[in-house]
Amino acid sequence: MSTKTPGKSSRRRRSADETRRLVLDAAVDWIEENGSASLKVVDIARASGVSEVLIYRYFDDRQGLLTAALVDLWERYMIEPLDAARQMIADLPTEAFTPEFLANIGVQPSTDAARKSRWARLQVLAASPENPELREMIKASQSRINDEHESLIELIRSRMPGRHLPSVRMMRMLNQNVIFGFVIEDLVDDSVSDEELRDFLTMFYRTMYEPEAD
Repeated sequence: MSTKTPGKSSRRRRSADETRRLVLDAAVDWIEENGSASLKVVDIARASGVSEVLIYRYFDDRQGLLTAALVDLWERYMIEPLDAARQMIADLPTEAFTPEFLANIGVQPSTDAARKSRWARLQVLAASPENPELREMIKASQSRINDEHESLIELIRSRMPGRHLPSVRMMRMLNQNVIFGFVIEDLVDDSVSDEELRDFLTMFYRTMYEPEAD
């Protein structure tokens, strides 16, 4: 026998966090597809299925929504690759950790996904000079990202016995510079290929790593 109250829907109502997440996801998708300059609250309301009135309850104005979406975009493209790498190496045996292995972690700069990622991050940085709140939020976010990045490097080194010559901080900075360096490569026809980068990194890691003596 049904115990439903007549006239009431059985559909579960979204929580405030779920609604805010829905709006943010729609805003991030919009920025990725159309750029940040064209973002309008009315378009995000239509895309998310959340009313403009409700959106303004979570974000003071368009600028507040844009800032939150840009920070979310920044963290999504900076943190997720680190998490994916951590999961990938979690169950690997010690003997798998070699200079060649390190050179192959995440080295696919020519893929559409990689291009989309670095140009999205560049767009966030480009918006920050005129948005002090965004700049401060990115600064705080990047501090956390640096910690995560260095933690991953330390984890790899703990699984790869020997002497690693560059410091963890320098390796983190070099990794980040390689990521953003390919923005320039995207602008030319004869860009550095995945294979060229992999060969260079293999040579670099072999030079910068001294395995333990038997």
